[in-house]
Amino acid sequence: MSAVRVAIAGSSGSIGTQTLDVVRAEAGRYEVVALGVGSSIAVLIEQALEFRPKVVAVADASLRAEVAAALPFAEVVADLADLVAVADVVVNAVVGFAGLPVTVSTLAAGKRLALANKESLIAAGPVVQPLRRTPGAELVPVDSEHCAVHQCLRSSAHNDREVSRIMLTASGGPFRGRSSSELANVGVDEALAHPTWKMGPKITIDSSTLMNKGLEVIEAHELFGTPYDCIEVVVHPQSVVHSMAEFTDGSTIAQLSMPDMRLPIGYALAYPARIGVPFGRIDWGATRPPRLRAARHGHLPLPCAGLRGRPNRRHGPRMAQCRQRSGRRSLPRRSPSLAPDRRSQRRRAPALRAECRSIHRRHHRRRRSRACGGPGGPSRMSNDTSNDTDTSTDTGAAASSRFERMKVEVVSGGTQAAEPPAQADRSTMIVGTLAWIALFVVLGIYSPWFVVFVLGLAVSIMLHELGHFWTARKSGMRATQFFLGFGPRIWSTHRNGVEYGVRAIPLGGFVKIIGMTNVDEVAPEDEPFTYRQGTYPRRMWVITAGSVMHMIIAIVLIVGVYSIWGRVEESGVVRLAAVSADSPAADAGLQVGDIIRTVDGAPVQEADAWRDTLAATVPGSTMQLGVERDGQLLTLEATLIQNPTSTDVQRGFLGVSPYSDDRVAQSFTDALVEGPSDLVTGVGQAISGVAKVLNPVSVWGHLVGTNDDPTSRPGTIVGATRISDDIGDFDGWAGLLTLIASVNLSVGVFNMFPLLPLDGGHAAIATYERLRSRRGKRYFADVNKLMPVAALCLALIGCCSSPASTSTW
Repeated sequence: MSAVRVAIAGSSGSIGTQTLDVVRAEAGRYEVVALGVGSSIAVLIEQALEFRPKVVAVADASLRAEVAAALPFAEVVADLADLVAVADVVVNAVVGFAGLPVTVSTLAAGKRLALANKESLIAAGPVVQPLRRTPGAELVPVDSEHCAVHQCLRSSAHNDREVSRIMLTASGGPFRGRSSSELANVGVDEALAHPTWKMGPKITIDSSTLMNKGLEVIEAHELFGTPYDCIEVVVHPQSVVHSMAEFTDGSTIAQLSMPDMRLPIGYALAYPARIGVPFGRIDWGATRPPRLRAARHGHLPLPCAGLRGRPNRRHGPRMAQCRQRSGRRSLPRRSPSLAPDRRSQRRRAPALRAECRSIHRRHHRRRRSRACGGPGGPSRMSNDTSNDTDTSTDTGAAASSRFERMKVEVVSGGTQAAEPPAQADRSTMIVGTLAWIALFVVLGIYSPWFVVFVLGLAVSIMLHELGHFWTARKSGMRATQFFLGFGPRIWSTHRNGVEYGVRAIPLGGFVKIIGMTNVDEVAPEDEPFTYRQGTYPRRMWVITAGSVMHMIIAIVLIVGVYSIWGRVEESGVVRLAAVSADSPAADAGLQVGDIIRTVDGAPVQEADAWRDTLAATVPGSTMQLGVERDGQLLTLEATLIQNPTSTDVQRGFLGVSPYSDDRVAQSFTDALVEGPSDLVTGVGQAISGVAKVLNPVSVWGHLVGTNDDPTSRPGTIVGATRISDDIGDFDGWAGLLTLIASVNLSVGVFNMFPLLPLDGGHAAIATYERLRSRRGKRYFADVNKLMPVAALCLALIGCCSSPASTSTW
């Protein structure tokens, strides 16, 4: 097996040098391919001469020439983010906000990030979180506390529901136990004398002042999506217990080892496996039992000690809600945030916004350069940044944003982008309401049955979405919107965190479940409630609920029709349901309602048998028909013509729609038996029909004009609405409700076809991800790759579809 390629950004620091210790200890398992520093070139050169990396990065421009002369075998670059391209695993050991570009580039490239740079998440969590969903991207923390939590959480299959709280340990630093008066005159040397850990000066000072612990609380919230009120700090001077996770059943899992940063570094490099060298092994015969106690501010009289409590006091939900989440309820709705000094926040806001814009811009340019690179491979971005007023870049970004939103809406089955305010303006409300009214007025003018049929479809759509909505809520997923119609709002109301309403375009409805796919951006605190984070059974339950609702609707309607009006059965009498104008039947004088008794002297009792006779008769033949009309027997003659729907085969055509069935009354008990039985048969026919319609040979034949078979074209709702008038006039409520049941049956089957944005596409993705997941490591499919196929298939179905119509012979 080839060695894992490792890049270390910040290799001259404490984490960087200890990472190299792990590589030395695991000789042959890891290969150092890239090293990067700010200005410590002496250390870099020494490391590079030992490990012979392919690329080295030096941030200080004045020192690059010296490094290039000393390391002729390595490519010298300016940007630490350029180390990512050659590596499998990137260790980000850069100190401070300067490490953010490395974090962004690593996750955007879909690679594993061993993160020791907590500022990436603390200062730019909203920038980093969406990148964690990049296919292949992994973020494994190197901080000892968060690495410990990461290991503890592996003991649960459902962290989003089973974790009650996270407990981070703090040694208390060199000033533990001192009073406020004793801390008045402490110096830097005392602060650097940490009792248990050997770290760089910056991190050591942060740890001694407990600033580091406040930042670690924020980092834990960003890493694991845990609310602040569910994150606690306990004092543990021995630094043997590095962190703990408490679960809903009362169990507490802790990670213990001697204080050695090489253990979390090795864990991050080898994840999900482990290295073979026992860094941090505990000698249980010589180690005293660990002592833990709550981190009360009285015991830690430093200003920074209050930092972890500030989010809770200002924004966070109370601990009762945290305990509520520990049971069978979902996480608190709102994620608290730190409350910095307002003046400082106002002063820094412009600079922070500019920095975030710059990071976003560099990231998108780098992605575009990879996509548009020449034959030589992906283009390497320079360290320059464009002017904020570059209108061409802004225009391109806007177009890209619109395209991304469109892709998300296609695969997620509805709008997933940030919504405008829920208050509809007066003009939109008026126009939207008029559109709905106009729809039903126009339908009513043509036929009252049109109105009934469309209302039935609207109810079916809402029940379909209700299935998704209810199962999502029961599964702990967050549904934020439930709408009838699409487009602008004309009315909405909020209740229990969900917006219910009506939109202006009456062409369906939708429920918005957050995080349907990996391209759907979600706030970090909402990630545990997304569809994509649900277990496989729960995802399948939610995504199949719509089709299940269609089946339930069909069963209820069919049982009701059978109970009230009876079941359609063969009557032994063939009647005419329709007679085409300008057809041989119309010329012969046949009328709707006529009973066909004989054909050429032979009795006729089944419509299907007569259809076969008509199809087998040569065009031009004369047929003598014995017809019963109003109790009188008539003899009519009709000369058949070529069937217009079959140009390549000689088939007779009369121009009638015969039927030989009638409704037979049934008890409710019989209806409960016969209804589901008939629907099972109907499901089988629907499946075979879908297979026939979506057969590539049939689709290609319709596109090039060589296939005229209407039964191999997908029907449309418009076509079903068109025939609802005929069926309503002929069979009344029984026929129309049966038609609605049939449409629900067909839609329920077709909706499970494995194609986005159909529910079956999401079910197929969930199944594929389940099969690809290994050893507790969740695999996420890249739905971007499915976009072209989904768009092509939907376009072909649209081109080949035809309105449904009554069958004439």
